[in-house]
Amino acid sequence: MNEKRCIGVLPVLAAASMLAMGQTSVTIPGQTRGGDFGGQSFTRPARTVNSLPAGCTSGEVVALTSGAVGLYYCTPAGTWSAVVAHAHALTELSGVSGKQGSGTQLQAFGGGSVSGGDCAEFDAAGNVVSAHAPCAKNTANYSQSFSGQTNVILNHNLGLMNVLVGCFDAADETVIPDSMRIVSANQVAVTFSSPQSGRCVANATGGGSGVSGAGAVSSVFGRTGTVTAATGDYSFTQLSGTLALSQIANTALRGTGTKLQLFSGTSATNDCAKFDGSGNLVSAGAPCGSGSGAVTSVFGRTGAVTAATGDYSFAQVSGTAGLAQGGTNQTAWTAGRCVQVSQDGVRLESATSGCGSGGSGTIVTGLGLTGDGSAGAPLRVDQNSGLASQFAVTASLDFGSVPAQDCVERNITQNGVTAADTMVPGWPMVLPAKLTGVMFGAPNMVVVRLCNVSSAAVSVTAGLAYTARIIRSY
Repeated sequence: MNEKRCIGVLPVLAAASMLAMGQTSVTIPGQTRGGDFGGQSFTRPARTVNSLPAGCTSGEVVALTSGAVGLYYCTPAGTWSAVVAHAHALTELSGVSGKQGSGTQLQAFGGGSVSGGDCAEFDAAGNVVSAHAPCAKNTANYSQSFSGQTNVILNHNLGLMNVLVGCFDAADETVIPDSMRIVSANQVAVTFSSPQSGRCVANATGGGSGVSGAGAVSSVFGRTGTVTAATGDYSFTQLSGTLALSQIANTALRGTGTKLQLFSGTSATNDCAKFDGSGNLVSAGAPCGSGSGAVTSVFGRTGAVTAATGDYSFAQVSGTAGLAQGGTNQTAWTAGRCVQVSQDGVRLESATSGCGSGGSGTIVTGLGLTGDGSAGAPLRVDQNSGLASQFAVTASLDFGSVPAQDCVERNITQNGVTAADTMVPGWPMVLPAKLTGVMFGAPNMVVVRLCNVSSAAVSVTAGLAYTARIIRSY
């Protein structure tokens, strides 16, 4: 009995001895039933590192906490690769109505109503929405005809406030409306100063060609892209209408009227205006009609005074009147002497002698004149000087037809003409070129002879004027 009792106690003592000893580390893969940590309050399965280790075992995972932070796994051994989010192809998406076409980009739509054939555009937030109009090429502009009207309502129904409107008459000439007003996104009101007939066209898509129509504008003033206004884009000849005073900058607008008063410099109340040396309107520095030396009237007349008879007398005029002005230009005279023109022909002066008949003044005669101007030898033509006298005789003659190689004569009657007179013929300007002629004197007549030097008869216009200038000596 005692032996059995001792043997039974040994295992118990051995177990107690083991419980009193320190525990050894446990190898989890070999000594656990499974790796389920779902019930743990906190787990951190990957070790953290500041830099990727130089070597690694395939399947090893670390969490990099500096630099390119993230999870890294080892595969194959010795090579670290970053763990990235998994990407999905468009073909794996389902239930997304915005996915269109066969491209690799997702086409998103910002909502709103859409009609078949509508063009797409971006709204202010960058969403793709319907433009509420087709993109087809050569889409016609909205057009509305009218006849004998001064008021026209265009129901364009484009759904836009930004529309362009142009009007044309029945001859397709541009008509400029008296006014044009946007009533709504679908209506424009146009008025004319007088009844008109024709059509008005509304456009909101760049010339009625949609996005890519034949009438699309590719550039403005040679500039492409988002074009803004630039200096020189337009000239005043291309602008219509009237410029209001409120639209003029950097000008001195004076008063409350509707006219522009251009003024340079400063002024005080009631100052009179005047022009300076450059033609600018400036202040005279004093009121009009007052101030020192101001003239209030001229010869009792006010306002815009013009010269009148009797305003001045010769006693008030200085200087000397010229000969052409009716003056003598001479201040000293000798009583009893004659008045003569000076040698330079510009003034009257006192002669050296009196003006009596046959006076002591000497008369110098030139070629063809004789006499001393006295009663016994009056000044006259010197008939022995060889000077000639002349007079002209003119008559309208009718020669009819002048035969070939022959001459025709006609006469001009003039008393006193002799065969000895010298004559200078004057022929009509329209005399045929094939005719030649001569004029000579006969008792009391001038003979006009026309000769035809050609081989065919020549007709002469009737009623042409023929002139003979007769030259004789005194």
